[in-house]
Amino acid sequence: WWLEAIQSSPSSTRKGTTSLVMLTAWSIWKHRNAAGFDNSLPSIASLLDGVKAEARQWSRAGAVGLRALLPLDPI
Repeated sequence: WWLEAIQSSPSSTRKGTTSLVMLTAWSIWKHRNAAGFDNSLPSIASLLDGVKAEARQWSRAGAVGLRALLPLDPI
């Protein structure tokens, strides 16, 4: 599904799509581990907030493709 999502996206957004898929997968992994090992309550809202915050940081750090895909300038 990852390759299909990347290949079906316009070439101008492929890097951003790849970054977003990796970021989301990593965030789900960390969220799951926090629920399993730290007794945190699983929360989709919390997960999405974390993905947005991390995407902002990646964008500020130079992830141009992600910045183009998700305009994240407002804090």
